[in-house]
Amino acid sequence: MIGEQARPGIFRVAAIASFASAVTTAVLIYVPGADASGGLVDQAELYDDWRYLYKRWVLFFHP
Repeated sequence: MIGEQARPGIFRVAAIASFASAVTTAVLIYVPGADASGGLVDQAELYDDWRYLYKRWVLFFHP
């Protein structure tokens, strides 16, 4: 059987990756972020706003 041949650690890694995916998906969907609308100057100023940046980092690390 496949389960007998696989190492038990692989299931732990898969569970952790699945949980991380669920958490980052929930953050991207439900947590509000800074509005990216506006002109070029307004969008350039968003890089000083942590509410805008944290969602970008979560999106970057989203599995």
